[in-house]
Amino acid sequence: MLEREEQFEEALQRLLHWSEVYSRDVFPEPDWEKAGELHKAGDISIDVIRLHCMRHVMERVGQIAREALAEPPAASDR
Repeated sequence: MLEREEQFEEALQRLLHWSEVYSRDVFPEPDWEKAGELHKAGDISIDVIRLHCMRHVMERVGQIAREALAEPPAASDR
């Protein structure tokens, strides 16, 4: 396998591993209705919380993708 392919394979493995860390078996889905009520009582939009979490996830996915897509060092630089 070429070095570039290995770089992509590693990135995909990292994404796959990361996707499996938070299993529903370990972390079950919350009661969204109750969570919404609690957030509403505290005057906090649950949508803001969800968007924050999604932004965090996508920033990490983007970081992994940027690292994988970065040009590998030239053979003369090693």
